[in-house]
Amino acid sequence: MKGTLRVLWLKFGELLPVDTGGKLRSFHLLKELSRRVDLRFVSYYPAPMTPGYREQLAQALPGSEAYEVDDMPRWREAALQPIILSALHGLPLNVSRFASRTVRHKLDAMIAREHFDVGICDFLTPAWAFPRNPPFATVLFEHNVEWALWDRRTATLPWGPKRAFYRWETRRTRAIERELVARFDATLAVSDGDREGLRRLVPRADVHVVPTGVDVAAFLPGDESRRGTQTVVFLGSMDWHPNVDGVRWFIETVWPIVRAAVPGARFRVVGRRPPPEVLAMACDDVEVTGDVPSVQPHLHEAAISIVPLRAGGGTRLKIFEAMAAGTPVVSTTVGAEGLDVTPGEHLLIADEADTFAASVIALLRDDDARRRVAGRASALVRSYDWSAVGARLEEILRTIVDRKASSERAA
Repeated sequence: MKGTLRVLWLKFGELLPVDTGGKLRSFHLLKELSRRVDLRFVSYYPAPMTPGYREQLAQALPGSEAYEVDDMPRWREAALQPIILSALHGLPLNVSRFASRTVRHKLDAMIAREHFDVGICDFLTPAWAFPRNPPFATVLFEHNVEWALWDRRTATLPWGPKRAFYRWETRRTRAIERELVARFDATLAVSDGDREGLRRLVPRADVHVVPTGVDVAAFLPGDESRRGTQTVVFLGSMDWHPNVDGVRWFIETVWPIVRAAVPGARFRVVGRRPPPEVLAMACDDVEVTGDVPSVQPHLHEAAISIVPLRAGGGTRLKIFEAMAAGTPVVSTTVGAEGLDVTPGEHLLIADEADTFAASVIALLRDDDARRRVAGRASALVRSYDWSAVGARLEEILRTIVDRKASSERAA
């Protein structure tokens, strides 16, 4: 396909501030696409939106639209009703509670006025607000294999009503994910592993990989003299269950081993909205920062960045950010899942408490080892700058549009 590509992108929630992994990926891809295509970004959120959000969004992404809606289930105020409605409709709660007829009608009117070549549904969440059978190619952007994410969360819970609900949500998410991947013309995954997981759900699915990226220039290390030699940092939103679970596991089972071997070591948890259970873990050698204006200073001051995840999915933006910042990484296998990295070369991988602690201790004690790992990792991430990833996404979208047009001509 030649000429300017016209893209409609739908996302639930306020994109700004860019303070979660999903927002980071969407924001940078949107910014890069806006330089290459004619982009119309639409987001929606239950009224009222944050004051000034529309103006900030329009400045960051000109031509965008943000809708306040009041027809979404108010699940936080009355949790039982949306759960019952989800069960009646056979939908998982993580899809049904984002449904909005208001948004569907607004998008239908927009499509009647304007021409688009391709529409992108960002995550499963806005799928029931996305137009049905529109006159353009459709793409589902899967930041995770969502049912597998729920399955892993379920496995970390004790037996009881919550685990039973999570198990039900897992089954319904798997069913709706299969239906949507089959319905959309193509699907975007963020790793080869996720692509294979989606193809196991729908063997004939057209799945393309858009890898994790990083703003290399923004994370370049500055004055290395500021970097501590005994500071370990964790970065991640602390209102996400897999991060809470990973931090608790590290503090309770790994950190005592590290502290015994390196008495001066300190651990810093950096991320928004830490729950009471994490705040309660703060002590002389464990700091919990809560929200911070920028994560860069914390990466530049740390000797090591850890990713102790035991659940979760997709790819790890924070690993590439640490690598770009020149900070060596110790991760679990799940934590680094989906990244094109070599254990022992670009980062250290360990899954048991004793081996994870040994990896952290080895790097804290060996300046040369830290520099070697950090140097190889920094060289790797240069090829994953968001500009390169954005160009790859444009190529994929053009391929999808061309394939759709060829299929319609053949029909």
